[in-house]
Amino acid sequence: MARTSVWLLVVVYAAFVALGLPDTVLGAAWPVMHRDFGVSLGSLGVLGLTGALAAVTSSLIYGWLKRKPEPWVILVASVALMSGSMITFAFIDSWWAVIALCVVWGLCGGGIDIQLNHFAAKRFSARHMSWLHGCWGIGAASGPLILAGALAWSGSWRVGFAALALIMGSLALAFWLSRRLWPDDAEEVSKSSSALAAASAAVAVENPPALAARWLSPICFFLVVAAEFATAIWVPSIMTEQHGLTPAQASQWATLFFAALTVGRFALGAVGERIGNRRQVRIGIAAAMAGAFVFWFFGATILGAIGLGLMGLGSAPLFPALMHETTRRFNAAWTQRMVARQMTGAYLAGALMPLAYAALVEQIGVKAIIPTAIALQAVLAICALLLDRVTPSAATFAQSGGGGRAPSSTSTH
Repeated sequence: MARTSVWLLVVVYAAFVALGLPDTVLGAAWPVMHRDFGVSLGSLGVLGLTGALAAVTSSLIYGWLKRKPEPWVILVASVALMSGSMITFAFIDSWWAVIALCVVWGLCGGGIDIQLNHFAAKRFSARHMSWLHGCWGIGAASGPLILAGALAWSGSWRVGFAALALIMGSLALAFWLSRRLWPDDAEEVSKSSSALAAASAAVAVENPPALAARWLSPICFFLVVAAEFATAIWVPSIMTEQHGLTPAQASQWATLFFAALTVGRFALGAVGERIGNRRQVRIGIAAAMAGAFVFWFFGATILGAIGLGLMGLGSAPLFPALMHETTRRFNAAWTQRMVARQMTGAYLAGALMPLAYAALVEQIGVKAIIPTAIALQAVLAICALLLDRVTPSAATFAQSGGGGRAPSSTSTH
């Protein structure tokens, strides 16, 4: 790899960390933050829905643009705006201002997400893609940890947001200074690629995937995000409301989940190809369910911490392995369509589940969160097994002449 490429890879790794940093901070701060704004604990669902819809809007806007901005332009602008929204969080007192800032947050996060994944899928290997998503986990684990340190030091969540704003601002400056490393993203369509596209279209007409596969695949992504959302957002509230921990201590539990998820993704980047995507998904679901049961029964104990860590390890392969298997389940003409449908399923979970969990919390309490996550994981296990049955294996697919690789673009959620 050329020297410039190495430095560019370092920059992209840092960008994935920046993408993960703000994703879990709101959930970690919410046990204290909601009191300052005079709203209920379940109001976090409104903010989750707002941010998810803003992220979807950002993705749609990017898709409609005929001339795409250069990658570093979106990256610098989005990270800088996110830094500005964080520092504004530290000074506002209005609930409506919080909602407005979540819109900005979602728009920026969606812009960074789609640009980084699109760029990395085209430029880097599958192994680097796995490790890049591990870097997202580093950011997601670090956010609650930084907030916990701020709460322990000052007793105020606002100080934590100010610290994160400073970090994000520094990253925006670093990305701007590295702008010359980014290659021109313009691509020309050659005659050979046009011929390949025509051939792929013919294959799609002659050999479309089973209807069940076209539905089960996006449903699996919906369920993955829905189950993961319970842990990612609500663990701090579970630990404060159900187990009596302080907000600073509860934030550390959220960090434990994302630290385990990150370790799992980095490990899979090294050995995942030997295990295979489908086996990774099955093992991951089983581990996540087992960990959820342990965490549910033992709570704020050492065994509970082990269970939460096992949930993180089990969740690590689900999204990337399911996404990577798309190129093996479907022929080249259908791969891009199915990636779009799968991401739609993931985005729908991100938009709808915040309100669903908020309703559970309002009606039953935070004690209902983990059992609901276990039920979603059980449904996911059934859907994943059915999807494996109705789609060919990689070897069978290659023999049928329908194979072909496509970028394994995934969302950094």
